[in-house]
Amino acid sequence: MTSLQDQGAYFGVDDFYDCHCVNDEQCEKITGSCINGCSEKYSGPSCQKQCNVGTYGSDCSNFCYCLHNVGCSDDGVCPSGCLNGWQGPHCNIGQICKEALDQIFRHCF
Repeated sequence: MTSLQDQGAYFGVDDFYDCHCVNDEQCEKITGSCINGCSEKYSGPSCQKQCNVGTYGSDCSNFCYCLHNVGCSDDGVCPSGCLNGWQGPHCNIGQICKEALDQIFRHCF
């Protein structure tokens, strides 16, 4: 169990790194780990890796397929609309894929 004294809004040598914990919680002062996980835009053991375009949510585990390869918002909404073949509020409902490569790379269903 980490004590409150061992937690803060920054971590690392000279508190060089910002914490990116869910609900703006404090992180462990040495490793940057977050007890309840990373905020919506980050992933990784110390929550320093930003989500790639096309992912969102806790630990970047949700997919969105936005038009023009534009990133989706923190809650998965595509500001530019959905990529062709995708629909729904988060542009993650796809058509049934006919090509094997689509089944592998596009998470079609």
